[in-house]
This record gives sequence, C-alpha cells and structure tokens, in this order.
Amino acid sequence: MIGELARRFPKWALAVAIAGGSSVFFYFWWNAKKRELASQSQPPAPLPAAATTIDGEREPAAAPGEPIPVPAPAAPAEQDPIEIDPATMFLGSDSLYRISDSGVELVAAHWLNSPIHEGTRVMLLEEEGVLVVKANHQFFSYDLNGKLLGALWLTSRESFDGYLTPDLSEGIYVKQGDLWRGKIDWKQALVTDEKQITNLGYFQGSPLRGRLISATGKALLYRDVRLGLIWVNLETGETSSGQLPTEISTSPDRKLVVGQVLTRPPAVAVFNTDTKELAQYPVERLWPRNQGLAWLNGSRVALALGAQIVVYDHETKSMAGIYQNPSARASIQILTASPDGKLLLIADSVSGLQLLNTTSGKAEAVPTGNPTSGIEWLGNNTMFLVVDVADTNARGTWFFREGESDSLKRVYAQPLYARTASGKPGYNVSKIFFDRPGQTLFKAFGRWSMLDIATSKLQDVSLDEKALARLETSP
Repeated sequence: MIGELARRFPKWALAVAIAGGSSVFFYFWWNAKKRELASQSQPPAPLPAAATTIDGEREPAAAPGEPIPVPAPAAPAEQDPIEIDPATMFLGSDSLYRISDSGVELVAAHWLNSPIHEGTRVMLLEEEGVLVVKANHQFFSYDLNGKLLGALWLTSRESFDGYLTPDLSEGIYVKQGDLWRGKIDWKQALVTDEKQITNLGYFQGSPLRGRLISATGKALLYRDVRLGLIWVNLETGETSSGQLPTEISTSPDRKLVVGQVLTRPPAVAVFNTDTKELAQYPVERLWPRNQGLAWLNGSRVALALGAQIVVYDHETKSMAGIYQNPSARASIQILTASPDGKLLLIADSVSGLQLLNTTSGKAEAVPTGNPTSGIEWLGNNTMFLVVDVADTNARGTWFFREGESDSLKRVYAQPLYARTASGKPGYNVSKIFFDRPGQTLFKAFGRWSMLDIATSKLQDVSLDEKALARLETSP
C-alpha cells in the first residue's frame, strides 16, 4: 500500500523521505554532541574563601545560596581641569582650540558635552571655575573639563526666564507674573536666595525677551504691550510709567538710553536707567536714521549732527564737537566704530570716506579711490575695506591700517559683500570673532584664514567647524 501511494504521489513521497532522513541524522548528531560537551565540563568553582580586611579581621565568605559580594568599582580619577586662556583660546563646535604664532592648535577634541551653535556666547568665570554658555535665551553651566553641569533652573524647578547682571552673579527673572531676583550658584546651575521684587502680577509669558530697552542690576526699562513703558527699581520694587524719545539706542552696558526729542530747537535726550534721570541737550540738527550714532564705550556715544560729529560723555555730562566740515552742503553718516571706540569710519558727502580719531579729532582719508560698500575690523586700527564697483581695478577686498596710507593692499579679487538678485548688498563672510595683537582669525568665501596684521599675509587654516565662539570674561 505504501508503494502504491508513493507511485500515485511521488512528490509527497520524496518530501516525507527527506524529512524523515533529516530527523534521524539530527538525532544521532545531537547525542554525540552531548557526550562531547559532558566530557569537557568542569566542576563549579568553589565559593571564595573568607577575605582579610586592612585591619586584619576576617570577613565571612558568602553562605551557600547567597549572592557573592562584588566589590564596588573604584571611582575614576578626577581629571585636572584644562588651564583656560581666554586671550588665545576659542571653541569650535564642541572642541577647544588655541591660536598661536604658527596657526591654530587643537587643545581638546570633543571637549564640550554638546556642540555650540551660531550666535552662542561663552563666558568664563575663572573664580568659580565654570563656563557659562548662552544659547537661544537659555543659560548652561559647564566645568573646565567641558562637562555639562546643567541648564540654569529655579529652586522650584521652573526654567530661568530673564537676564543676568553684568558680573553674572545674579539673575533677574519672571516668576508667577512678577519680577524676582536671585543669586546664581553656577556649580549647581541653580538660582538661590530668591526674592520677589514686584507684586503686580502682569509680567506674563516671557516679557523680558525682545521688550527690554535697558537693564542693569539696579533697574530696568521695559516696554509692555498693554501698559506702555515701565521702569522698575529692582532694589525697592518701585515702578513708574512714562515715555521715551524717538530713535533710541542703548549703551553696550545696557545702562544709558540716547534718543531724539523733536522740539524747537531739537534736543538729544539721555536717560539713566539706574537713577531714572532724563537729561536733554539742545542741538541744531538731529542725526539720520540708522547711520547717525555709534557707541564708543558704555558712557561715550558719537552722533552725526548735520555736517559735524559730536561726542556725548556721560561721565562729564557734556557734548563736544570733534569733526566739522565747513561746507554748508556737507552731510555726514557714521558707518561704524572700531572695537575699542577710538576710531570712527564716517562718510562725508564732500570729503569722502574718512577715518576719524575720536580722541584727537584728526581725520584721515581712506585711499580706495572708489566708494566703499563695507568694512570688517581686523583689530582696533586695521580693517578690510570692501569695494563692490563693477569693471574697475579697485573692485575687491583691501587691507588697510590707520595712519599708514602705504599699507593699502588688495587681498581678495572679489568683494566680501556680494550683491543679491535684487541689487541690494548681500553678506557672505562670517563676522570676525577672534582678534589678538598681531593676528586675526576670520572666515571668508567659505574657508577660515589667519591674517598677520604686520605683513597683511594670509594663511589658510584647517577648520571644519561651522560655529565658533570666543571665550569672554565677565567684568
């Protein structure tokens, strides 16, 4: 019968034969393998004998059935923090670099727990031994081994929503609809010793983002959508409302506010945030929008008033002219100030582009021979001048040093500022982020370069990082 079935269903018969043969083969192979493994097996290891402690006492061995005690692993040795030199070091993404006479050196690769991004500020607190990183309105604390200590929080575990005093020791922030202040423990990334400043309840959401006009450790000036301009004394909680002049500008230390008063005659108004004092200084003309003012430091500001440049000095509470074009047809624009505030680049409609010394009042013509469309400061008295005039021999990027007309030298055939399709000036160079005497590191045309200030020679630098940041020191 089996033979008859095999003849009628040959494929099924073949499948059954293969399956049966495989099962028989596996049975004999597995029994042989078990005998081989049994012959190679070893008896279980005995429990460890009792150990001897440092003082000579005996410790009992583990009893049968109890887990064998495992000694805790030794704590890793604490790494010595890297000695940080803010004058020569900077961050590139998550790595630490040093700038030297020979170029750029890698100090520690992947030093930070997480990479920085464009626009990140990094501040070194040497006494506390921490780095404070500000990114996207948040503050983070790192130790000097690059380890993240944490984001800044309140003791209630609410996120910090506010600003820091200039020395980074205190925070002014919003909590439960009011202003509070507290001391910062950067080792713990925590706001401590919290004290409520106001009892108003209308500081909702994130009101200090984008609405602060000026702010110090003593007072702040804040523009509220519903209530208008609000001044708050951060020491007493006193508040008052008021109005500010037009075309306002805040000093770098966020203490002074300068603006225009449209009276007859017009006046320059100076508001002191700490004291709520508003002073006015009558002038003949006011400065043009966007290009008539430049802060030289926290207490001195230069103003272009018609055909002259005047400087207001808050320490002496005085205004003094430092540059005057005698032509009645002249008008002046302030383009930019040097990093130390000692030089102004101005555009005089009669005399052309001028470098003005804000201390001596001496002006020096910038000898490009063509209109300059941009400037990049390379230090306190050196710069790139950008000439974007088509079909001219002057087109390109030029190196220039104040007081040395023969220092003018073209370093790029193309202007650093490219024109967009709409005809407006574009921007294709990263701002110079690192500067020390004799050398400057900057990015132009997609690559990083080192400039020797003394010789104006360029040296390519191998840096792949897109985001870089200087190590600032708090005042």
